Amino acid sequence: MSLADELAADQTPKSGVRCSVCVWYEKQTDEDRATFNQWIDDGKPLMRLWRACKQSGLTTGNFQFGRHVNEHHVAS
Repeated sequence: MSLADELAADQTPKSGVRCSVCVWYEKQTDEDRATFNQWIDDGKPLMRLWRACKQSGLTTGNFQFGRHVNEHHVAS
């Protein structure tokens, strides 16, 4: 079995629950989203970004935040 086949067999169906970081991100201004994206694209510390986002109303913990970055962030 190829790697692709192995990983495809492990896919779980979407539960319909949206990522809380994605929901928060969509509510931010264009400028704030661009700054968020650039911070990640530049490889700056995620803990600092998470703390700043918490100051801007994000209620998600740092583990879920890191998961969002790894799974949902698309480099700009």
